[in-house]
Amino acid sequence: MKIRLYLMLLTTIMIASCFGGGPAGTVKSFYKEVESGKLESATELLSNSTRSQLSADKLKLSLQEGTRQIDAKGGIEKIVVTEEKVIGETATVAVKILFADDTEQVDQISLIQEDGKWRIQISVSRGK
Repeated sequence: MKIRLYLMLLTTIMIASCFGGGPAGTVKSFYKEVESGKLESATELLSNSTRSQLSADKLKLSLQEGTRQIDAKGGIEKIVVTEEKVIGETATVAVKILFADDTEQVDQISLIQEDGKWRIQISVSRGK
């Protein structure tokens, strides 16, 4: 009986780690939401600070451009997390994104924990 309980617990942990817990899961979800054009869902994965730096229209246009760029590459084939570092309520996630047109993109994403959820933290530089 103890072995069965242990195996069920281990399976639950493995499933949770594969399907999006933690900072890496947030990053993967963000790219998938942008790819599928679910811009409101993608926006919810951004930190409050990031959302406050741009107007809603500019943020939507930026995410739409991301969707177009992903589509132009034939879509995302795979997202590989190459590194995840968590320090308190901040994290960095390094990913390699493999596209259907055999190109790849390497990104390093910063995250912050807000209300118990990991959110992507982007510093938007304003043009002069």
